[in-house]
Amino acid sequence: MSEHDSSISSATDRATARSHKPDAALLPGIGTAAETIANDGVVADRPNHHLPPRNLARLQHSAGNQAVSRLVTRSMPRAAFVQRQHLQNAQGRYVGDLAGAAANVREDLLAVMGALHRMWSYALTSPAPEFAVVTAHKPRESIDPAKIPNTIAALKRNTDAVIAPPPALAIFGLTISRDITPADGNAKSDILALQDTLLKNNHLPAAAQASEKAAVTAGTDKVLAKDIPLTLAALTKMKAAFVNGSMALLAGTTDPTAGQVSDVNKALSPGIATVGGVPAPFKDKIKSRTYEQDLIAALDVEVAWMFPNSKKKLKGKKMPMSAFEGSGQSAKKMVDQKFGQYSTARPFVAGTAASGANLIDRSLEPPDAADLTRYLIHNQSGVLPVHRRHSAIPDRAAEKAIIGALITSYSTTNKVKLDVIDQAWPGINFRGIVQIQPFEGKSDKQNRIIKWGKFQTLIHEYLHSVTHPNYTRVAGQIGGGKESILIEGGTSYFTDEVWKATFPAVISSDGTLRASVEGAPGAYDPSVIPPIHHYDQIAQAKEISAAVGEANFKAAYFMGKTDLIGFPSVTPAAGVGAAGNHEFIVPPTGVQTLADVATETGATVEALAALNSMPVTAKVNPGDILTAPGLKP
Repeated sequence: MSEHDSSISSATDRATARSHKPDAALLPGIGTAAETIANDGVVADRPNHHLPPRNLARLQHSAGNQAVSRLVTRSMPRAAFVQRQHLQNAQGRYVGDLAGAAANVREDLLAVMGALHRMWSYALTSPAPEFAVVTAHKPRESIDPAKIPNTIAALKRNTDAVIAPPPALAIFGLTISRDITPADGNAKSDILALQDTLLKNNHLPAAAQASEKAAVTAGTDKVLAKDIPLTLAALTKMKAAFVNGSMALLAGTTDPTAGQVSDVNKALSPGIATVGGVPAPFKDKIKSRTYEQDLIAALDVEVAWMFPNSKKKLKGKKMPMSAFEGSGQSAKKMVDQKFGQYSTARPFVAGTAASGANLIDRSLEPPDAADLTRYLIHNQSGVLPVHRRHSAIPDRAAEKAIIGALITSYSTTNKVKLDVIDQAWPGINFRGIVQIQPFEGKSDKQNRIIKWGKFQTLIHEYLHSVTHPNYTRVAGQIGGGKESILIEGGTSYFTDEVWKATFPAVISSDGTLRASVEGAPGAYDPSVIPPIHHYDQIAQAKEISAAVGEANFKAAYFMGKTDLIGFPSVTPAAGVGAAGNHEFIVPPTGVQTLADVATETGATVEALAALNSMPVTAKVNPGDILTAPGLKP
C-alpha cells in the first residue's frame, strides 16, 4: 500500500586517427561492453574549431598521437574543458560532473564508460587510466568527479550529433557510408537510413520522420542540415539512450495502438456496462438507495470487522523492529534480482524516521482517517462492487464529487474507529519510508509465519519505493479507481512476478535467505509460509500487461514511460506551489546534493534547480524542504 513522484573525417581517415586499438583486456570488468570494444577504437570527435578533423587525422598519422594531443590541448578553447556535463542513467542516478551520495557510483560509472567507449566518444585518449581509478574503489562507492575528467569530456562529446559507421552498425544496426555530422553534406542514403532507425527506436516521431524524409528525398545528395534539425536532435537522443542504459531496457517496447489503448482503458474501468461502446450513464439511485448510501453501507461493513481486530492487535506484544530488517534486506534482494536493472532503492534500516531509518513501526505513526477512507473506497474488496453496481466511474465528475464529500463526512463521523484501523494497517510506504506492524504471535511457529508474511509485505512495499515517480504522478492525475489499479494493481502484479521467482525454489534451497527472514537458521518448512496476498486490482493489471505487452508495462512502471500504456505524461506547471509540484523533505541520511534529490524524486537536477532557484551543484542539508515534480502527493 502506498500512502494514501566543419565536417568529420571519413571512415578511412578515422581509422588512422585512432590513438590506440583497444582490446577486451584493456577494460576488464566493463562486462558485455568489453566484448565488443576491441574493434571500435577511440577517436577525436570535433576536437576544436581551428584544426579540422580530417587534417587532424593526417597530422596525427605523421606526427604521432602524443604530439597531436598536446597541440589540441593548447589550441582547444578552455571552455570546452570546464563546461559542465552529466548524464542521468535509467535508474535516476547521475554520472559526470555532479557530486553526491548517489552520483558517480562505481558500477554506474563503469557501465557508462564502456558505453561511451563503444560510441567512440573518448577523444585521443583511452578510458583505461580512469577505468583503473574507478575500479580501485569499493562496490557502490561514490567517486569524486575530479577523478574522471576524460569521462566528463566524453559525456559532452556524446551530445554532438555525430556518429561514425562502426558504432552505428555495432550498436544500432545502422549501415552508413561515412560519418554523419551536423554539417551540410551528409549522404542522402545515410540520412534516410538514420531516420528509419530513429523511427524504429522511438526517437523520432512518425510525423517528423515523414516530413524530414520528404525534404531529404526532394533535395540534393548532399543533405542540408537545415532540412533535418529534428533528425539530428533525435540522433543525440538515441546516443544518450544507449549510454544511459535506457535503450536496452526499452528493447521490446512499441508504441501502443489505438486498440491497445482502448483495452487499457477498459481494464481501468472493470465491470462498467457500456452502451454503444461507451460507458453506461451513472446510476445514482438503485432500489431507492443512492450511490453515497451504498458506499456508506459497504464502508460500515468493512469498519465493523476491521475495528475490533485492529483494537486487539494494537494491544499486543511487539517484537523489535530490528527483527524484520533481515526480511527487508531479503525482500530487496529478490526484487533487485528481478527488476534491479530498472531501479533500486536504499537498503532497509530499522528504527525511527527521525533517525533516518526507512523501516519503522506503523502503530506509532499518526493516523489519517480521511486518507484511509479514500483508500477503502478505491481499494477495499468489499467496497469495489458498489461502483460497478451503480455504473460509477470514480474519477468522473459526478461520482468524484460524491466521493470527495463522502471522504470528508465519513472520516469525521467515524474518526475514532478509523484512526485505530489506520494505526493497525499492515503496511504503508510513504516516500520510501516503509511502515509495518511489529506485533508478535503466541508461539514460535506463529512468529515464523508472521516474519514470512512481513517478507511478502516488504516485497510489495519495496516495489512502491522503486515505482517511477512519473508513473505515480500520472496515475494520480488520472485519479480514482484507475489510480488504484495502476498503483496497487501494478505493484501486486510485479510482487507476484517476484514471488513466483522466489517461492518455492529459492526459499527451499537458500538457507541464508531463510535465516535472514526467520532470524535464525532453520530447515525449510512450507507450512510457515502463508499464501501471498494480492490486491483485487491485480486482475486489471494483468489485463493491462496483456494489452500492451509486459515490456511496455515494465517501462511505464519502473521508468515512467507512461505513454507506452497510453497515458502521455503531463508536465507539472512551473513554479513553487504550482499544480503537480510537491514538497520533498531532505532525509537525515543518503541525500547530500541536489543531484541526490533528483535521484530520490525521479526529476532532473535542472528541473529541481529551476523550481528552487538553486544551482545544479547545490548541496542540501537534512530537513531542507524543496519543491519537486513527480513526487507522491
